[in-house]
Amino acid sequence: MLHVTDWFQLGVAMYLDFAITRNILAFGVGYLCLQNVLRFRRERALITRYRKFTAITPSNDSKAPHYLEQSARNPNGVKVDDGRKGLDLSKMSFLQASEIQRDLSHLEFPYTFGHSLELGFIQTLAFPYPAKILNDTRQISRPEAMPKRLADTSILMQNIYNFPPDHPRFQLAISRINYIHSRYTRIQNPDMLYTLAVFACNPWDYVDRDEWRQMNVLEVAGLGTFWKNIGECLKVDMTFIKNMAITHASVNESGRKDVAAYTSSDTEGWRDGYDFMLDLRAYMRWHETGFAEFSQDVDALVSTTFDVGTQYIPTAGLQRLVKDILVTEFQEKWQRAMGYVQREHAKTDAGTNSHYLDSRPPPNIWTSSIFRYFISIRRFYLRHLALPAFWSSERTSPDPDPKTGLYQQVDYVTFPYYVRPSLWNRYGPATWPSWLFGVPLPGDEGVKYRPEGYSLEEIGPERMEGKGKEWMEEDRRWCQEMMGASICPFATMMRQ
Repeated sequence: MLHVTDWFQLGVAMYLDFAITRNILAFGVGYLCLQNVLRFRRERALITRYRKFTAITPSNDSKAPHYLEQSARNPNGVKVDDGRKGLDLSKMSFLQASEIQRDLSHLEFPYTFGHSLELGFIQTLAFPYPAKILNDTRQISRPEAMPKRLADTSILMQNIYNFPPDHPRFQLAISRINYIHSRYTRIQNPDMLYTLAVFACNPWDYVDRDEWRQMNVLEVAGLGTFWKNIGECLKVDMTFIKNMAITHASVNESGRKDVAAYTSSDTEGWRDGYDFMLDLRAYMRWHETGFAEFSQDVDALVSTTFDVGTQYIPTAGLQRLVKDILVTEFQEKWQRAMGYVQREHAKTDAGTNSHYLDSRPPPNIWTSSIFRYFISIRRFYLRHLALPAFWSSERTSPDPDPKTGLYQQVDYVTFPYYVRPSLWNRYGPATWPSWLFGVPLPGDEGVKYRPEGYSLEEIGPERMEGKGKEWMEEDRRWCQEMMGASICPFATMMRQ
C-alpha cells in the first residue's frame, strides 16, 4: 500500500512528465509554425517589392497595360492562364534580374542551382560537333587539363553570378569569355545559344523537379531577363528562336507542356523575361532532340569528366556507384547520348552508329529508385522542417590581395585551384576528408594549383594567359555602354 509520500512523489513525477511533454509539443508546434512563415517569406517579399516597384513607375497609370489585358486570352479569344498573375514583367531591369537570380542561387536553392549547372556542363559535351572541337583543343579530354578548365569556368561564372552588371568584375568576366571565344572561330552560334539556354533553363527545370517549391513567374522572368542581357553581352544571336514556344511547344520536367508565349507573337522581340524563357526552353529541347548523339568524341569527354570527378573515391565499387548516381540524374535521351544503352538495344543502335557496340549499361533500377527516394525525403525536409538560409557563403574573395592584386578562392570542389594555403585551409576540419582520401590540399604540388590567386584578365587556357588585355578593355567598354541603358534608376528598390 502506497504511503502519502509515495503518492506525492508519484504526483510530482506525473506532473513533470506532463509538463515536459507539453513543452516539447508546444516547442514543436511553434517551430513548425515559425518554419512555415519563414520558409516562404523571401518569395512573398520579392513579389511585394516588385508590385510596389511597378505601381510607382512614372509610366504607369491607373489602367493596366493593354498586353496584360490581352495576356489572358489566346489568339482565338479563349481565356487561358499565362502564369503572370497580373505582374507587369516588362519593366524589370537588368540590375533587378541580377538581384533575383543572386537570391535564387545563393539563398533559396543554392545546392540545386550549382548542381544543375554541373550537370548542364556534362550535357553540353554530348554533341558530336562541339565535342570534336573540345577534343581538338585538348582542354577537357586530357585528365591533367580538365580540372583547371573546370575551375576557370567556375570562376568566370561566379563573377557573373556574384556581382551586379555595373560592377567591374562582372564586366571583366564577360569580356574574358568573349576573348576566349574569339580565339575559337569554329564555335557556331547555335552551340553558344544552347550553352546559354542550359545556364538559364537547367536551374529552372531542376528546381521545379527536385526542390521544396517551384519557381514563381517573377523568378522565371528574372532568370530570363538576366540571361537575355548576358546573351547580348556575349554577342549571341537569339532572334531566330522567337515564338519557338508556339511552333515547338516543349514539355517541362513535370510532364506538362509549357504555356505558349502567344502574348509576344504580335511584337518584335520579347515583351518580358518570361516570354524569353519559354522560347529559350523550347529551343533547348529542340536542339537536344536534333543534335545530342553518341560519338567517340562525346565518349572521350564524358568518360574523362566522370573519371576525374571520381578519381579520389577509394574503391572501384564506390566509384561505380557514384557514376551510376550521376547518370541516374539524366533523362534517358542523355544516357543514350553518353553511351549508356541497354544491351538489348545496343545491336539495334549499332546499325546506325557503330560506337554503340562499345556502349555501357545504364544504372540499375534500384540505384534510380533509391536516388529518387532520397530526393523526396530532402524535398519534404526542406519544405516542412528546415529553416531557410539567412546568409550565403561566397566561393571567391570580394577584394583582391593588397600585395599581389590577385583574387583567391575561399572554397573549392576537389581541386584547390587559386586557394591560399593558410593553416585553416590546409588543416581545418573541412579538410579532414581530403586528408583521409588523399585529395590535394591548398599548397600541394608547389605552384600547380596557383595558390597565389587569379586575375580575371588572365584566366583561361595557359596559352592565353597574359594575352588579350587591350582587346578585353575595348570589349568591356562596349559592354558597359550597352548595359547602361538597361540599368533602371528604380533598381535600388529591389535591394531595400
